[in-house]
Amino acid sequence: LATRALASGIEELGAALAPLLESGLEVRGMVSLGFKVTAAGSVAGLKVLTDNTRSPAKEERVRTLLLSQLSRTVQRLRFPKHRATSRVTLPIVFDA
Repeated sequence: LATRALASGIEELGAALAPLLESGLEVRGMVSLGFKVTAAGSVAGLKVLTDNTRSPAKEERVRTLLLSQLSRTVQRLRFPKHRATSRVTLPIVFDA
């Protein structure tokens, strides 16, 4: 998987999460996702490897929505076709 293709996917992810993040959500911490990009370019086997994100109790529901949106968006990403399946570990840091 080319770095340029992954960077494009990360930009798409940022755009999808922007409305929640720009709403003033105070979330801090890191979530790491692991997934495979198949030779056909689709995402498979998405897993949350670690999640130490935190937010004030009043925003916990929104934090959960953010993480759900993150997973849904990654699952929908499409990458260019390539020779073999690639494994990706994607750490995402939130710093309100």
